[in-house]
Amino acid sequence: AQKIAVTGDGTTTRFDPSTYSYVRLFLCPLYVSSVESEWPESGRLRKLVTIDEAIQIMEIQNRPYFKRGLEMVKERGLHLLTKPDE
Repeated sequence: AQKIAVTGDGTTTRFDPSTYSYVRLFLCPLYVSSVESEWPESGRLRKLVTIDEAIQIMEIQNRPYFKRGLEMVKERGLHLLTKPDE
């Protein structure tokens, strides 16, 4: 079954995931300083969760690559506002 992917420029493309054997995921932590009622991507759902909740959501949704990416963020302490040794 074909899936739809969102590209870096926001366009979508269809692809067959069974034809891919290698996945590269780029994950950039987003540090939230304020929550606005309107924002540029207001068409997207947003939900503020802890890192552990995010990992659990990815487990439930069977998204192992995102789950592993979030686990790596947690392992490196990138989800913290200060460095782990401070």
